[in-house]
Amino acid sequence: MEKKKELTLRKMFRYLMEKGYMPSLEDTHILFDIKENTAVLEYEDGFLSVRLFFSIDKDEYRNFLEASNSCMQTTYMIRPVILEDHRTLMFSCESICDTFRDFERFFPKMLDYLYEGLSTHKNQMQELLLWQSLVQQHATQHS
Repeated sequence: MEKKKELTLRKMFRYLMEKGYMPSLEDTHILFDIKENTAVLEYEDGFLSVRLFFSIDKDEYRNFLEASNSCMQTTYMIRPVILEDHRTLMFSCESICDTFRDFERFFPKMLDYLYEGLSTHKNQMQELLLWQSLVQQHATQHS
């Protein structure tokens, strides 16, 4: 007889409820809000994933791509991905996780990594926009 896995979506859902996240349990994942963004928590075969999704302004696609590359180079646990529609950015943090105890240890760290990645990405976007503004001002002044 196969041993029942200790970690389940239902146990993770209860944990998130206890921590005040107000999650929504779906068939294959859990939705919850963090820092004004909706996160998706998925778990399958010992693999835990937390993902955040953002809409991208079409005019800012290049900047998002550059900021995402910079973020990936500095926050090794976070994978920023621009999805095929070129209008959605996904931040993903993944870990192997077999037990509820592992989940209790890893989940807060995963959120910290996501926050760090968001902060890095935001700072990089601000730098890119500032740089573009300065270049545009310089070009206007010398034309």
